[in-house]
Amino acid sequence: MKIQEAYNNFKNLIFTRRCTICGDVCDVRKSLCGACEDGTFRIEGDVCEKCGAPKKACVCRSAPFYMSSCAPFVYEGGPQKAIFLMKYKNDLTITESLAAEMAECVKKRYSGYDFDCVTFVPAHKTDVKRRGYNQAERLAKMVARKLDLPCYELVKKDFHTAPQHSLPAHLRTGNLAGALSYNAEAPCSIEHMRILLCDDLKTTGSTLNESAKILLFKGAAEIRCVTACIKLNK
Repeated sequence: MKIQEAYNNFKNLIFTRRCTICGDVCDVRKSLCGACEDGTFRIEGDVCEKCGAPKKACVCRSAPFYMSSCAPFVYEGGPQKAIFLMKYKNDLTITESLAAEMAECVKKRYSGYDFDCVTFVPAHKTDVKRRGYNQAERLAKMVARKLDLPCYELVKKDFHTAPQHSLPAHLRTGNLAGALSYNAEAPCSIEHMRILLCDDLKTTGSTLNESAKILLFKGAAEIRCVTACIKLNK
């Protein structure tokens, strides 16, 4: 065994380093584990601009209120675990890593497009109280910082609804009907603004769409979305 290889093995025994995406133990010389590093779960190549999924998995059937959506990862493997850790285990390190990936995705997919501000899909106060935070808000603020943009709370959730993931696709839009409204305490007018809307996970896009509708009706020029992951329909 070569001396360098033996030294690296020794470091791996003594020190523990965790993947910044999924939290699994990885080589101390790297920030990602093998599964996250090899790009298995990354969305790259030929991508649908509207829904953000690889074109071979695109199932766009309607014209949403938002112009387009993008995400760095599909909701599988390491990224799926990362969403869980961020959402239910208050893992700020993984939140920061996901936000960094989202910001890079925005730079790549929306190259040459100038946003005026960043916002996020809202959570009802009971959910925020139970969890202690709105993960979409955390991501949005980190993404905004990385893109050097202001982040505003523009949409509010006025009453509690069943979790979107617990419902079949055809019931998700109706589940949110009337639940969202514009934040009357927003610090500025959004008329003619181009807004980046953030969330952690896109499944059918219903929550993003309802939020985008509120913003457009209030005078925004365009809404484009970014999420950490997209759940593909299989």
